[in-house]
Amino acid sequence: MASKPKTFKKLMVQKLTSNFREAVSVENVEMCHPRKGEICVRNKFVGVNPKGDGVGEIVEVGEKVENLQVGATVAYMHSGRSAYAECLGARITTGDTVLITAAAGGTGHIAVQWAKATGCHVIGTCSSEEKEKMLKGLGCDRIINYRKEDLGEVLAKEYPKGVDAVWETIGGKVLEECLKHLAIKGRLLIVGGISGYKTENKEVFAKLDLSNLPEQLLFKSAAVQGFFLPAYADSKIPYFKYLSKSLEAGKLKIIYDNGEKTAGTEFFGVEGIIEGVEHLHSGRNIGKVVVRMS
Repeated sequence: MASKPKTFKKLMVQKLTSNFREAVSVENVEMCHPRKGEICVRNKFVGVNPKGDGVGEIVEVGEKVENLQVGATVAYMHSGRSAYAECLGARITTGDTVLITAAAGGTGHIAVQWAKATGCHVIGTCSSEEKEKMLKGLGCDRIINYRKEDLGEVLAKEYPKGVDAVWETIGGKVLEECLKHLAIKGRLLIVGGISGYKTENKEVFAKLDLSNLPEQLLFKSAAVQGFFLPAYADSKIPYFKYLSKSLEAGKLKIIYDNGEKTAGTEFFGVEGIIEGVEHLHSGRNIGKVVVRMS
C-alpha cells in the first residue's frame, strides 16, 4: 500500500507556446488533503492526451466518501474526449464505410476496432509503415499512409460514392477533404484538431474557408457534429463497463506506447510527461501514450 507523500511534483504552465517543454515547469509543492467528497490518488500511470486520465492508488479519502477505501486501485478520467459514446458518436451501422483519421492513435485504434465489430468497412489514415502494420493487424480494410498517398485522390478513386461516417481528429486540409467525400446522409464527427496543436496560433483549429459548407451538407443531407466528452457524462459508466468487458473477453485490443519501442526509453515521472507530449506531437507514437509515475 502506497503511503501519502508530504510533497508532490506537478507541471505548471508558464507561458503560451506550442513548445510544451518551454510552456511548462516542474514544481515541487506541498501535498494537499481531500475535501468533503474527494479522494487523493497517487498516480501509477497517466495518459498523455487532452483529457487527463490515469490509474493509481487511493492514499487518502475525504469526509462523506463511501465505497472507496485507502489502498484501492482506481482509474479516472476528466475533461477532454474519448472513444466512448454511441458507436463513435456517429450512428454507424453494419455495412457502413467509416473513415478514421489518425487511426493508429490512442482513440483511433479503439475506433477502428469498434467500427469493425459493428460490421463496417474501415478506412484508416496513418503516417508510417509501422502504423500500417498495426492497423492491418486490427483488421483495417484500407490503410492510407498519407506520406505515400493522397487522401483526396484515394477517396475519389476508390470510394466514388463517398464515406458514410468520419471520425476526424486532425483538422485543417484533412477535414476539408473529409467533408468533400461524405456520402449521401454522411456523418462527420469532429473529435479533435491535431494539426493545430503544434502551431503558435492561439486557436487550436486552423481557420478554414467553410463558406460553402451549408451547400455541401444540404445537397447530401449530410451532418457535422462535434464530440466533447463532458457532454456525454451520462454515457461514461455504461460504455466504460462495456469496453472493460470487451477487453476482458479478448474482443478489444489496447495498444499503448510508453516510449520504450518508439522513443528508445520509457517515459517516467513528471519529466516523462514532457517527453510523452513531445513524442505525441512528433507523430511517432503508436497507440495511446502513457507515462509511468511510480
